[in-house]
Amino acid sequence: MRRAVLIFDTLFPYLTLLCVIALSKAGLWPLFVLLGLWAVFLVLSIALLWQRCRGEEQRPLGRITLMIKLAQIPAFIAIFIIGFLTLAFPALPLLLMLMDWLAVALTGLLCAGTVWQLHRAHRLGGKAAIVLGILSFVFCADVIAAWCIWRRERKG
Repeated sequence: MRRAVLIFDTLFPYLTLLCVIALSKAGLWPLFVLLGLWAVFLVLSIALLWQRCRGEEQRPLGRITLMIKLAQIPAFIAIFIIGFLTLAFPALPLLLMLMDWLAVALTGLLCAGTVWQLHRAHRLGGKAAIVLGILSFVFCADVIAAWCIWRRERKG
């Protein structure tokens, strides 16, 4: 399960790009399939987060989460360019913004689990854990938060 969640989280922005391309040729069904997949992997991500919070999953994810967030940057740049070029059609940029947030939410759950583990191991203070946990769900700031989490995890 863990590996499938990590792979899907990495590929989600790229699948969004494919979905946008498919929208012009196939209609709305690719969007519904992608949203359905997102919902399935949201449940799996929450299950992984639950395992990490209960202490059942102890493997470090800080470095992996940072690598996922860095791997997603080219897709986010392409999504931004497509959204900017299609400003004349307001529905598409809004859809792209929503899909971007959905991608950040999936990887934010991975970071939240790592933050919880670091806090529980007394390697991260309460205020820092709250700030990093919140930043993990904020677009662009999530990369910085993932880097900070990885550094803290590596020091331990």
